[in-house]
Amino acid sequence: MIKFLRNLLATVVGLFIFFGITFFILIGIGAAVATSQNKEVNIKEKSVLIIDLDEEIIEYREPNPLDDFDLEFIEKKIGLNEINQAIENATIDDKIKGIYLNVSSIKAGYAKTQEIRNKLKLFKETGKFIIAYSEVYTEKAYYLTSVANEIYILPTGDIELNGLASNITYFKGLFRKFDIEPEIFKVGEFKSAIEPFIRENMSEANRLQTEAYLNSLNNIQLKNISSERNIDFNNLVHISSEFKINNVNDAEKYKLINLAIYEDEVEKILNLKLRQNKNEKINKVSIKQYNKSKIALSQYSENEIAVIVAEGEIKSGKSSENTIGSASIAKQLKKARLNDKIKAIVLRINSPGGSAMASDVMWREVEKCKAVKPIIASMSDVAASGGYYMAMGCNKIVAQPNTITGSIGVFGMFFNIGDFMKNKIGITTDGVKTGKYSDFMNNTRGISDFERNIIQKQVEKTYETFTTKAAEGRNMDIEEIKKVASGRVWTGEQAKENGLVDELGGLDYAIKLAASEANLNNGYSIEYYPKFEDELFSIFPGLQSKIKSIIGLSQFSEIELLKKQVENLESYKGIQTNSFINANYIE
Repeated sequence: MIKFLRNLLATVVGLFIFFGITFFILIGIGAAVATSQNKEVNIKEKSVLIIDLDEEIIEYREPNPLDDFDLEFIEKKIGLNEINQAIENATIDDKIKGIYLNVSSIKAGYAKTQEIRNKLKLFKETGKFIIAYSEVYTEKAYYLTSVANEIYILPTGDIELNGLASNITYFKGLFRKFDIEPEIFKVGEFKSAIEPFIRENMSEANRLQTEAYLNSLNNIQLKNISSERNIDFNNLVHISSEFKINNVNDAEKYKLINLAIYEDEVEKILNLKLRQNKNEKINKVSIKQYNKSKIALSQYSENEIAVIVAEGEIKSGKSSENTIGSASIAKQLKKARLNDKIKAIVLRINSPGGSAMASDVMWREVEKCKAVKPIIASMSDVAASGGYYMAMGCNKIVAQPNTITGSIGVFGMFFNIGDFMKNKIGITTDGVKTGKYSDFMNNTRGISDFERNIIQKQVEKTYETFTTKAAEGRNMDIEEIKKVASGRVWTGEQAKENGLVDELGGLDYAIKLAASEANLNNGYSIEYYPKFEDELFSIFPGLQSKIKSIIGLSQFSEIELLKKQVENLESYKGIQTNSFINANYIE
C-alpha cells in the first residue's frame, strides 16, 4: 500500500512538473518564434542553393516557424512542395547561380525522387550549374545526383550502383512457435500482402511480379543515368548487374563521377563557378531559408485548382499522422466540390492501401466531384490497392514512370490467438451467447467452415466491386481489368501500357492537365488541402514525447506504445485493399 501511494504521489508530482515545464518551454518558444517570423531573409548576389535532403520527404508541408532552431523534439521532415518550390524559384532568380547537392541517401520513394530530379534538370537547362558532392551515394541518391553537371565523392567514400532488391520478412515460423494460427482470405493470385503471415518464402507469383517491377524501376533509372552521364545504356546495365563499382576508383573509371576529392576542394570549384576568389566565402542558402525570402511564382486568381493530399495507409474516420482517414478526405473532396471558386481538383495520392470500406467512401466522393468539375489523380511513390481505388474514379490518372501502382486485389485476415493465450501466457476465456454464431470471428478460438465461407464470400464480393468500378472508371471491359488485376503490382510505366494509367508525369503535369480540363486559359492559383491547423502540437511535432522523457514519465510512454500496437491490430479488421509496399526501401 505504501509503495502504491508513493508511486501515485510521484505520478501526481510528475504531472505538475510536466505541465510546468510545458508552460515555460512554450513561452520561450513563442518568443523565439515571434522573433524568427519578423526576421527577413535576404538573398545575396552569387548565392548557391544547398540541397542535402537529410530529412524524411513528405508530400506537403507548411512552413514551420521553428525551422530556424535546432530543436531535438522537432521531427525532421521536409515537404516535396518545399523542395520543388525552392528549385523553381532558384531557376528564375538571378541571385542564385547554382545548386550544391550533398545527398547520400533519400528518405522517399522513386517517384518523389523523380519529381525532384526533373526540377533539377530544368534548372540545369537554364545554364546554371549543379555540383554534387557526398561521402557516400546510395543507389537512389546517385540516381538523383546523376543529373548534376559534375559529381564528386570523398576519396575514401562509397557509391552504390548494383541494381535494386526487395527483401521480405516472413512470420510463419514465429506464429508456429507462439501457437498463433493465421487464417487468410484473398482474391488475386498476386495479392502478396498476406504472404508474410502464412509462408516462409516468396510464392512464384510474387517472385514474378516483384522481378518485373524491380527490373522496370531499374531500367528507368539506368536509362536516365545513361542520358545524363553520356554512358552507353547497355554498358551501364553490365556495370550494374556485374557489380563493377566496388570503390571510388571504379566509379571514376566508368565515368559515374568526375573526381574523388575532399569537400574543401569542392569549395574551390564552387568559387571558380561563381567567378570569385578561391578562398572567398560562398553565399550558401538552405531550402527552408530560401523559401522564406518570399519569391512568388504565381499570381492570385479567382480560379483555383485544389490539390488534395492523401498520404499514408487508408483507414476509416479522421486522418492522423501517416494515415489517410476516409472521413477527412471525403470532407475535403466535398468542400472542393461545393466551392465555386475551385474549378478543378488534383487528388495527390501516396498510399499502399488499407481498408476497403474506407477506400469506397472516398471513391464515392471522387465520383460526385467528377460529375461537377474535373478531378485528376496524381500518383506519387505508391498508389496501390486502396490507393488505386481512390484514383480509379478520377477523370484521368497521372503517374510517374517509377510509381508503384495497381495491386487490384482484396484480402481478409483472422488470427486465432486462443492457444497462444492459454499455452504461452496462461490466460483462458469463456462466455455465453444467444445464437450459434453470436461470437462470430471470436479470435480466441478457431473458425468453422461456415464462418470461413462467409468471410471468403465477402472478400470475393469486395473484389467484384473493386474490379467493376475500376472497369467503369477506366472505360474498360471487366475481363480486361481482371487480366491486369488479380492483386498484381505494376510500375507507372507498365500501368500505362496496360490501361491503368492515362499519362506519365508528376504533380505539375497533373495540375496543368486539370487546368486544361477546366478550360482555365486565363490563369489559376493553386491551393493545397487540407489546410494547416495552427495547433500547438502540430507546430511542435514530437514535443509531448520529448517533454515526457525529460521528466521521466516512462509509464506514459509504455501505455502509449501499447495503445499504438492495439490500434495497429484493430486497423486490419474487415476487408483490406493493401499492398504492404514501402517504396522508400526499394533500393
